[in-house]
Amino acid sequence: MKLLLLIPLLFCTISVNAQTATVIKDGERLYDKDVREQKIRAEKNKKEKELDAIVTRLNLSDKIYDWGNYATWDNKEKLNEQIAINEKIAYTYDKNPTIFKLCNKIESLNAQLNGSKYFDGACKIHTYNRKQARQNSNNAKARIDELNGIIKKEAQDENTHRAEMNLLDKELQEVTNNSKNLSSQLDAINNRNTSTSLDDFLASNNNSNTSNDFLAEPARNNNDFLSGSSSGSSDDFLSETNHSTDFKITSKDGLTGVVAANGNVLIPFKSWSIVEYKMGIAKVSTVVANKSFNAGSCVGGANAKITKMGFVNSLGDYITDPTLTSYVSWQSEACLTLTNNDANSNLSWEQIQRNKARAKREKEYKKEQAKNEAQQWALNYIN
Repeated sequence: MKLLLLIPLLFCTISVNAQTATVIKDGERLYDKDVREQKIRAEKNKKEKELDAIVTRLNLSDKIYDWGNYATWDNKEKLNEQIAINEKIAYTYDKNPTIFKLCNKIESLNAQLNGSKYFDGACKIHTYNRKQARQNSNNAKARIDELNGIIKKEAQDENTHRAEMNLLDKELQEVTNNSKNLSSQLDAINNRNTSTSLDDFLASNNNSNTSNDFLAEPARNNNDFLSGSSSGSSDDFLSETNHSTDFKITSKDGLTGVVAANGNVLIPFKSWSIVEYKMGIAKVSTVVANKSFNAGSCVGGANAKITKMGFVNSLGDYITDPTLTSYVSWQSEACLTLTNNDANSNLSWEQIQRNKARAKREKEYKKEQAKNEAQQWALNYIN
């Protein structure tokens, strides 16, 4: 009977123990779930220590940053250093697969503890570092390739520039030599045609009949031109004014003439320049032709002027055949630059300097060419 009573009691105890599934450890009652979590955490801590040891030994603890600014680097030596550093990091990861085995295991253990896989887990930093190291290396290599292309193009541009400058120098030298030759011819003609002074002219004609004729011609009184001029007989005028040293070369209404002190007109007023006057004779010059030759914007232009020069009597008539002389001048044209286009461009400093040198040489050529054309025109006119 006692045995029969004990059997249900034992069965009841076993059932309770099966439901609670308890074990005794260090005097504490722990459930199987707690024991399992402790085992997982212990294993996770162990793997984390192993991973930290490997990462520390291989110097992989620091985060790799994105060096996207390699695109602005111009130092190939520094770029090659970065390539070596980043390739070493990527190679280290590739040669140590244990890193990812351990971090994957740690993430798996985390998932067991938390019910889902952690995305911000142990492998994230290492996956990122390996990928970024490769990307940095590729970016640096791409920049070196770009620099090599730039260097190659720079060399080609420099060779092209030298060829262009040599051609411009040759053309400039040719047009300069031609301009000097034309200038010499014009100078010779001008010196020949302007060398005779009024004194020389009067001296050479002092004993000739022609000289006596034109020296004897009376000067005209021009009361209409100059108010207040005195009138007198022709004889009085010949005795006073033709050989008077008291006179004035003056202008009125854009015309030029010679007037005696008493108001008599010694040389009539005309559109000419009076170079000299003496004894009823004036050496005069008149512009008969004028032409401009434009060299281009911001360069300027050459101007050629043809002047007729000769000796006239008191009537304003030429008493000798006039001669032609030329004068070529240069007028620069200022160029106002409101903005610095070079600073706002994508051109290299070297290319900007080449452009400036070429523009300067082209400007010199255009200037000399315009002077050349002006001198050639003047020479053709007076010959």
